[in-house]
Amino acid sequence: MPALRDTFYDLEESASAADLLISHVLTHAVPILAEKYRKKWISTVLSPMVFASAYEPPVLAPMPWLAKLRILGPRLNGWLFRQLKKVSRPWSAPVAELRREQGLPPGQDPLWEGQHSPHMVLAMFSRRFGPPQPDWPGNTKICGFPFLDREDEPVDARTDAFISAGQPPMVFTLGSSAVMADGEFFRLAVQAAERLNHRIVLVAGPHAASLEAVLSRQPSASQGIALDWASFPGLFARASVVVHSGGVGTTAQALRAGVPQLIIPFAHDQFDNADRVRRMGCGHVLFRKNVTENSLVRELESLVSDDTIRQTAKREGSSIRAEHGVTSAADAICVFVSQMKGSEGLPAAQVP
Repeated sequence: MPALRDTFYDLEESASAADLLISHVLTHAVPILAEKYRKKWISTVLSPMVFASAYEPPVLAPMPWLAKLRILGPRLNGWLFRQLKKVSRPWSAPVAELRREQGLPPGQDPLWEGQHSPHMVLAMFSRRFGPPQPDWPGNTKICGFPFLDREDEPVDARTDAFISAGQPPMVFTLGSSAVMADGEFFRLAVQAAERLNHRIVLVAGPHAASLEAVLSRQPSASQGIALDWASFPGLFARASVVVHSGGVGTTAQALRAGVPQLIIPFAHDQFDNADRVRRMGCGHVLFRKNVTENSLVRELESLVSDDTIRQTAKREGSSIRAEHGVTSAADAICVFVSQMKGSEGLPAAQVP
């Protein structure tokens, strides 16, 4: 919200000349520009939580216990969401103020219904991960996860040599959202792997160098490496377990790789993503407050030895690899523009 006005004015010139606008959940300026300049727009959703379905209530980071109320059905859960909307309404005051300045009516709440386009909503995740619900926008198209790398993307030479030298390692990463707030996470990971006598790869961003020193002091120094960055497709596909914080990108990569997951959610949509993986039968969830060396050992040991989870993860991975989220979304956009051009009397050939 603090960047709303800058975003609006930065985009205004290009948006006013565009044929179509495409928004992200956080680009609150786009619906305002679309309405001001009478442009059609398509919205995107990266994780199912954003739909806030009363039929499948998401696990919310501040109140994960609310998910237990699913059994009460959509009527009561819908009432709860209406109360949450009342509480959060002041958060979107900057949007309402900007709309007034632009001579526009208040519109729908941009944090809830107002973020979804009346023309088309692209759900950029797998149907396996987020099955459609009756209260989703009726114009939603489920495309699949938007992978921008190949599933056979190779790892670097050093990582390849390490993986090839022994059993598939456990991979620990905090993704892009929590990598700067690791706390004791990686230290406990090293200790847990040592107790399990299991090889380990730490994808730790700026902490990699200090963790390499920690690993070198372990009794089995050859059992682990720390990396500041890694190609997830090539790494995850050769892992025994992937431990991460549940960001939708990392979750999608682990699902595509078809390996068991242990998710330790920190914030945002991570709690809901973690719960979806658990319900799919592809992994476990361990809340951050419960993370200890003993709890990590217990969860990892269980995942490594659980053939049901391993087979389920493998099966789901095969299904997700058969989806083509980027192509599906691009095709949907092209069809929409073609129809839009046709309704304006322009030849479809003008669609790029």
